[in-house]
Amino acid sequence: MRPPRLAERLLDRALARCPHGTEIVGDLEEDFQRRRTRGGTSRWTAPLWYCLQAALLAWRLPRTSRNLRTHDLPRSELTMYRWIRDTRYALGALRRSPGLV
Repeated sequence: MRPPRLAERLLDRALARCPHGTEIVGDLEEDFQRRRTRGGTSRWTAPLWYCLQAALLAWRLPRTSRNLRTHDLPRSELTMYRWIRDTRYALGALRRSPGLV
């Protein structure tokens, strides 16, 4: 089973200029296949999840890529940006699996 075509088209348009677009789509398709083959879930769970992820990426990616160009930031702001990004990543990892962190 393939991901929904409308969501694929939306991702193709949203990620057309993104340098990591193919990797993002590949990761989403892997997760889609994993969710599709998971037992005990509805057959609509994986396609709905994929559509939601595609919509969120299409909505959020143009805003972040337009507003946040790290190569234009001065060194002090770049350091702060990286610190905030790393902190957000650590907090997300802690939230997902508190026993492992």
